[in-house]
Amino acid sequence: PDLVSVSAPARTLARERAMQFLFSIAFTNYDWREVMDEFWESNPSRPNVRKYGEMLITGINERIGAVEDALVKALKGWRPERVGRVEWAILQV
Repeated sequence: PDLVSVSAPARTLARERAMQFLFSIAFTNYDWREVMDEFWESNPSRPNVRKYGEMLITGINERIGAVEDALVKALKGWRPERVGRVEWAILQV
């Protein structure tokens, strides 16, 4: 979506939903593509929030290796396994 057409509160909520999704799949072996519709059914959102959230989720998951490599490089004095799963999901977004 065009970022100009998505309000700041909608972007905030979309980032929150993206973080919730990433956190929830961290505990499973499900393919993220297969469970995204179910996630949105359980977390109803306005169309613009869902569209922006899906853009974030897709972008992160399609580049997960690069995202996680960048996070690992940014950690100073921390091993990745010491970072909590909630915090890791927040950092991914």
